[in-house]
Amino acid sequence: MKLFDTILKRQKSHVGIDIGSYAIKVVELSLEKDSLEIKNLAYTKIENPNSRDQLIQAVKESAARANILNKEVNISVSGPSVIVRFIELPRMSENELRNAISFEAEKYIPFGIEEVIIDYQLLIPHLGDNKMLVLLVAVKKELITERINLLSEAGLFARTVDVASLTNFNAFLIGANRKKYEVVAFIDIGARATDINIIDRDILYFTRSIQIGGNDITKVLADALSIDFKSAESIKVKPSDKASEISENISPVLHNIIDEIRPSFSYYENLSGKSIERVYLTGGSSRIINFHNMLKEDLEMEIEQWDPLERIELHPSIDKRLADSIKDQLGVAVGLALR
Repeated sequence: MKLFDTILKRQKSHVGIDIGSYAIKVVELSLEKDSLEIKNLAYTKIENPNSRDQLIQAVKESAARANILNKEVNISVSGPSVIVRFIELPRMSENELRNAISFEAEKYIPFGIEEVIIDYQLLIPHLGDNKMLVLLVAVKKELITERINLLSEAGLFARTVDVASLTNFNAFLIGANRKKYEVVAFIDIGARATDINIIDRDILYFTRSIQIGGNDITKVLADALSIDFKSAESIKVKPSDKASEISENISPVLHNIIDEIRPSFSYYENLSGKSIERVYLTGGSSRIINFHNMLKEDLEMEIEQWDPLERIELHPSIDKRLADSIKDQLGVAVGLALR
């Protein structure tokens, strides 16, 4: 499993497919005259995420809508079967690290070492006390097998299997209009989970996934208004004259998310001695009514919305209205297409 490939090669396009719990996002990205360009784009909602057949059909439809001719695509995995850890190890050579990583991984992974596929990246070769910082990733084999088989049944092949939070981070590095020396947090609020990432000078120092997301907000809204989930989702996205009522009902869930963000920030700041200066939000549920204001007031720092497409050109054939309506959800797909 190649988790840490370099950015796409010149004059060659790559396809990223983000198989989410709410929708399938497909991005085909190429390098054209020193600028990145999305050649093809597709978005397909999944009517029943618990139905394997419907999931496969949604992947097929998305690939067809995006006119994907290259059957080799990059996909990602996420959830409780994915473990990401930042570990300090005694300084050693590349060969020594390669030989030692499985033994070291056993100390940090709550699964049997034979159950997982392991990869790693050396982040900082020279820390104090003759140590180095290594990013360790472990993914259960059964999750990767399930995802590859699903893709195969849709008529596609996995070129790279990556971790969703890491691909999102890669897209953020090339796309965010930020000051390089700032310590920033990058928060992705998806349907089922919220990913918290902390970045200092282009290095990812902290990542954590909490199992609270947009679906939890929608469920609370559905119960409060006595409506079905689908109707609540529509109102959540376009509240119109119900904005005040919606804000009041979903406020406890938003506070639950903030209550998970705050200690994550404190942990990093206490560990590093540095302060987080700015927060970037993305994800399908990141524009929830009043969330920006609540986060700014609670954390007392600047909050900005990150657009994964802000430094990427769109091919003239791309529907710009579609791209604009789903841009907050495209970070993972863009990051995958960069592989």
